[in-house]
Amino acid sequence: MLAEKRYEVARHVDYRPKRRKKASIFGAMMRSQMACILAVAVAALLLLIPYVSAYAKATQKGYDKAALLSHLHKVKMVNETLRIKLDALRQPERIEEFAVASKMLQSQQIAYLRNAGHSNVAQNVDNREIR
Repeated sequence: MLAEKRYEVARHVDYRPKRRKKASIFGAMMRSQMACILAVAVAALLLLIPYVSAYAKATQKGYDKAALLSHLHKVKMVNETLRIKLDALRQPERIEEFAVASKMLQSQQIAYLRNAGHSNVAQNVDNREIR
């Protein structure tokens, strides 16, 4: 009797293979530990690369700024030196020495101009010819 029950139970069991689910990439990744690690590593790289790139650009901008500030300082120093030389060359004593060395003579005749009624016209006061 017990053997008959086993036979009956075995006869009603369906031996058809189970239907497989459709294979998906995400499901396959979740089943494989190595694929999960690889996916996490790729995601980390995708986040890390823009950060490193931005940091490198910021560093390069800092170096460029430092170089430009150094160049600006040098240009200001040269400008200051040239201004000092220009002021030294503009001294009246120096101009007189240059005039004497070039054998220039100072004019003894001085003519004054007077206003002729118009703001932009001047006339000779003593009607002498101005050269």
